[in-house]
Amino acid sequence: MPNTSISFPANPAVNQQYTYGTTTYVWTGTSWMTYIDSPSLIPINSSFVSYSPAAQGASQRTVLDKLRDQFNIMDYVQGDWVPNNDTKDFTPTFAAAIAAVAAAGGGVLEFVGSDNYYFLTRPPELTGGVCLEGNRCIIYKKYIETGSGTYAGAEGQKRGVFSLDGNTNNLTFIRNFSIINDGWDGSDNTGNGSAISIVADAGDSNGPGLIWISNIHSTATGTGLAAPANYKWWKCNLFIDGSERRSAPIGVRGVYVTNCVFFTASVASIEAYAALHLFVNGTEGSVNRSGAVGVKCDGGTKSGGVGAQSDRPIFTGCDFQSVFGYKFGTESSVTHSYVQSPIVEGTIGQLELGAQCLSPFLIGSQTNALTVDPAVNYTLITENGSHLHGDVAIAGNVDIGGTLATTGNATVGGNETITGDLAVNGGDITTAAATATVFNSAATTLNIGGAATTVNLGAAAGTVSVDKLSMNAGYGSIAPVYGCRAWVNFNGTQQANLSATYSQNGTTVTVTTSSAHGQLTGQQIYNVFVSSTSGTPLVTGLYTITVTGATTFTYPLGTAAGTGSCTLRRALIKASGNVSSVTDSGTGDFYINFAAAMPDANYAAILSVPGPSNTGVNTYPSAIPSNSQLTHSCRVITVDVTNVDRDNTVVMVFR
Repeated sequence: MPNTSISFPANPAVNQQYTYGTTTYVWTGTSWMTYIDSPSLIPINSSFVSYSPAAQGASQRTVLDKLRDQFNIMDYVQGDWVPNNDTKDFTPTFAAAIAAVAAAGGGVLEFVGSDNYYFLTRPPELTGGVCLEGNRCIIYKKYIETGSGTYAGAEGQKRGVFSLDGNTNNLTFIRNFSIINDGWDGSDNTGNGSAISIVADAGDSNGPGLIWISNIHSTATGTGLAAPANYKWWKCNLFIDGSERRSAPIGVRGVYVTNCVFFTASVASIEAYAALHLFVNGTEGSVNRSGAVGVKCDGGTKSGGVGAQSDRPIFTGCDFQSVFGYKFGTESSVTHSYVQSPIVEGTIGQLELGAQCLSPFLIGSQTNALTVDPAVNYTLITENGSHLHGDVAIAGNVDIGGTLATTGNATVGGNETITGDLAVNGGDITTAAATATVFNSAATTLNIGGAATTVNLGAAAGTVSVDKLSMNAGYGSIAPVYGCRAWVNFNGTQQANLSATYSQNGTTVTVTTSSAHGQLTGQQIYNVFVSSTSGTPLVTGLYTITVTGATTFTYPLGTAAGTGSCTLRRALIKASGNVSSVTDSGTGDFYINFAAAMPDANYAAILSVPGPSNTGVNTYPSAIPSNSQLTHSCRVITVDVTNVDRDNTVVMVFR
């Protein structure tokens, strides 16, 4: 207890201290208490409590000083506001908090992560280096953005819940928020406001710069109406416009957007004008609305009709493919209004490059349409091929593994190797040499003019040689030339059988050949039983097959079960074209199997065999039996009085 003989100060304030001798007393509001005797029983001003920093040699501070190092939204509650109540307007408390942070020279304003905050009226802009740490809290925008005040018209309708104006020229960040649009007037389904806006106006002393936007989830609640009004749409999730600020420092500079998810925008997930060094990483946008776009970036034109530029915006690891991916440089064509060298790496989706887009470089997955102004030089590298639009000068050798498309000039000082395709959209491949060679090294099949209705080779009065066939069309008429669709020269006295295994289960026999059989469904095979490993032995005979794979086919046969080895009996082919095999079904009886089927069975099949050996004796001619011409095969019979195998049997098919 205090010494009652001490003359204490009259009318003391709560926590006021008075020292007598070596003892300090504190006024509790009702009595003087010895400070050291009972510190837990009296309220102690934090300015009286010492705080020792962890760093060795650092000066002592008070707990009050330490607490004021941080700004928490709950330290600035105005009126009867409380969090998590959608009838209490958060705007006055937010305004008081950001004003205090700005007055202190900037800092981080902390939100309580477990709370919800409801803006019933438009909040003020952020200035003075205010940084916002959401700690994963949820922000609701319940007011309607009218576009009045600092912003005007369509631009005003894109003003952000968190809005940074041009005088915020400090290191600033907004991170770890979920921002939800819950404001709808009952009729406006074209979108309203943005989650975050960064704008530099003509009257601002500086353009905003070095701003980090990270871990933002921006979406909207539903209205329950039919699309497209089934959400309370944002105009944009992130709106950037520095086009009014054209004196140094110009525009909006150094905006870094990472790990964000932007949903339900009616115009664009990200819309940017005069954004210098915009970097977006690991961010996803889903608009799901006709006419909307993932990213829209332009230079911009504001007062006085003078343009501004967006310089080198970079998008890496992003996915903005819903409805429309990216639009660059599609707006005004006034002087200085352009997007300089945008870079996209990631899922591109649908892409439009307008006339005001300069030298874009895009790498990724282009999943939808590509629309490019003819004046734009661009580089596009995707899994579907590469496109170089513009002049290309290469001093050394070039190896290209994909598709190369050039619509400008390409100059290569060394050799060029292209393992993919070469598209020449200009129409001409020319040479200054008197003799030129094309595809003369290894190509065994050459396809030229596959879509052409007229093909001109050489001079009108000249002669063109194709392989060993010479044609001269100078006789006043042009006649069609029909080639031989299939031909074979085989030896019916020798066999070239194909070994196989079989398994029969019920009425189906499955055959697996030791190598590719080359057969087509519906063709005939003559299967010879070799040995059995289990069950019923296979019945040798001629069967019509159904192909199930390169080395497998099936055919129906009785009812049994068994496995074993077999052989496909085939005649020896000396040479052929479009004939995969000749089935030997018996003496002088063969099936010519086409590798590629005929268009129909109305072809002309010609059979040629040597004459009969016993001259002077009545013989029967070799023949193609009626109804034996099928689209996939043709049966032939060689005869010398009776069926006989010939060592030089020729069949030709014309259609």
